[in-house]
Amino acid sequence: MIEKLIMQYPWVGNKYGILDNTLSGKRILIVGESHYTDDKKDIGKSIPNITQEVVRKYQSGEYRIPFFTRISTMITGIPAWKNGEKSKELWNELSFYNYVPVIAASGPREFEWSLWGLGENEFNTVLEDVDPDLIVVSGYRLWDNAYIRHTDGSVSGGQRVNMVTMTKNKDKLVPTLIIRHPSAPGFSGMQQHSSFKELFDSI
Repeated sequence: MIEKLIMQYPWVGNKYGILDNTLSGKRILIVGESHYTDDKKDIGKSIPNITQEVVRKYQSGEYRIPFFTRISTMITGIPAWKNGEKSKELWNELSFYNYVPVIAASGPREFEWSLWGLGENEFNTVLEDVDPDLIVVSGYRLWDNAYIRHTDGSVSGGQRVNMVTMTKNKDKLVPTLIIRHPSAPGFSGMQQHSSFKELFDSI
């Protein structure tokens, strides 16, 4: 199935869905917004293996990426300063995909808005391939501008906090947590942990 993708491949850890991993074999997909680059001429460029390479470089210590560490804190409930290697190891049990399948900006605060529409069909292919039991959507901007089209638009929980919806994956509905973007001011993986754990324990 994944061979159908032509723009960007997801990261799928080598322990994803393995029953004896620390997540009891539950398949969790983390959905981010997009990749960015310092070089404006790369905006709109497709780099199929970029997501896989970024996660590998985070795990090797070549890249320091707070996004990944904060997601780990949210999942484990372990503060970042205690997380260390456990955070890097946890990503072997997760899948990760950036919704916009091309380079979308030349900096994290910028965005080429016309690119949202590129992600819809490719994301559906990713969903079929990684077949998650639970999805975490990173950021309300992503939800408002793109991800909502993969649901019926309804959410439970608070407004802009603890939002839960169901993602359509062929004939399945997948529990989905919508969180403040982990790179945004005010995000706390520790504060978000209880919402994540409640949903995790329900599946």
